Amino acid sequence: RLVSDWSSDVCSSDLVLDRRRPPRTAILGGDTSVAAGTALAIRSLTLLTPIDPGAPLCLAHGGPVADGLEVIFKGGQLGREDFLGRAQGQQQH
Repeated sequence: RLVSDWSSDVCSSDLVLDRRRPPRTAILGGDTSVAAGTALAIRSLTLLTPIDPGAPLCLAHGGPVADGLEVIFKGGQLGREDFLGRAQGQQQH
């Protein structure tokens, strides 16, 4: 629980995504994904393309920092070993 709380603090901090917003981010771990999504004030997601079963590339809608951000939420036990490399290289359709 402490890691997800820390992740939530990092995501809601203007020191990270507000100043240096990446075009795409992957958030790994179920509890961490929930905490980060809440901290970013994500209200909805639009599915863009599958990366792995249960871990699609999505477009976030919601808070000012997250709106338009490409995001992948992935549970800790899902995905192949090369998931992050494939997620980084996946092109939006």
